[in-house]
Amino acid sequence: MDAEEYKTRTINVLRGHANELDSMENTIRSAAERRDAIPNVKEIYKEISDAAQECQETLDFYNKEDPLPDDVRIAMKWVQEAINHCASALVLHQAALR
Repeated sequence: MDAEEYKTRTINVLRGHANELDSMENTIRSAAERRDAIPNVKEIYKEISDAAQECQETLDFYNKEDPLPDDVRIAMKWVQEAINHCASALVLHQAALR
């Protein structure tokens, strides 16, 4: 796999993680509004972990390039925002159950 193929694959994988986390955030917020349990909470934590790991692997691959290619940096930003939003929704859910 050449660098361009790797970049395209990486961006698609990162987008997939961001989309999945966005969907999970909505599920968490809905559960918080209903003051109900979060379905498949382990899967949410696993997805957060997998998304962060993919960001780390991307940084490792591009370790000598500064700055990162713009489209890769943007895709990583989407994932980091999605992780942040999902984690915030988890905190909101915990507060709603108190």
